[in-house]
Amino acid sequence: MPLTLQLPTSPNDVVELVRSLKKFQWSKKFIAAIIFLAVSLRIGVPNVRYVYQYGLMFLNLLLFDQIISPAATAKYTFYVPITNFWNHLNNAAYLRYAELARVNWFARTNIWNFLKNNFGYHLAYTAVTLRYRREINPFQTIEIHTRVVHWDMFNFYVEQKFIDAKSGFIHCVIYGQYTVTHKGKRVTPELLENTKNRGLLMLPWNLDSPLGKTHADTWSENKELYECDLPIPKSLEKWVEFLTQSSAESKLQLT
Repeated sequence: MPLTLQLPTSPNDVVELVRSLKKFQWSKKFIAAIIFLAVSLRIGVPNVRYVYQYGLMFLNLLLFDQIISPAATAKYTFYVPITNFWNHLNNAAYLRYAELARVNWFARTNIWNFLKNNFGYHLAYTAVTLRYRREINPFQTIEIHTRVVHWDMFNFYVEQKFIDAKSGFIHCVIYGQYTVTHKGKRVTPELLENTKNRGLLMLPWNLDSPLGKTHADTWSENKELYECDLPIPKSLEKWVEFLTQSSAESKLQLT
């Protein structure tokens, strides 16, 4: 008997429609497809994959990844099963995978919770720059190496490299700036002065790696400061200069 469907106009019609579908062997698959379609239309088809990627990343965190020092390099690996129409990874997808790698890094280093629980600080991702060196093709396995390359009282800078797992070629390099905030605003020198605080210098960056100078903090009791002893890369130095100049120009336009 052929199946004829009419659009439901009331809750009772919906119930009758579901009952009629149950009479057919493929009804469960059909209903599942309808539910999946509704969810996809609600949150967006690309975001379904986004949620899946986040779930897989957190599963790896629970089962395999270990806690590391804030100064250590975290490795996040992903496989490229499909690409865009031009047969390479879409430029915007780099930012998504980089975000997953940074969340992995934050979870393993416990930086976010340390700042929040001890000082009431939060972090804002305030700037990012990407350099594409070579396209990523389908069926490649890519490792994202995430590490801190420099920090001061108010900001720290994260480097992320997209590296081919087989050849070791660096496909993309990303610099990102994180700024410490308090109650939704940037932490200022005045706030640190009033609270006898030293911002990000109080974060124990070099728990396992001698990447910073450690000395007693004379501003508060039983505290240590962790100053960056890494030479800032020239490329990062020029980028920070650009950010400073860009901020100054934006402020001039507002006056």
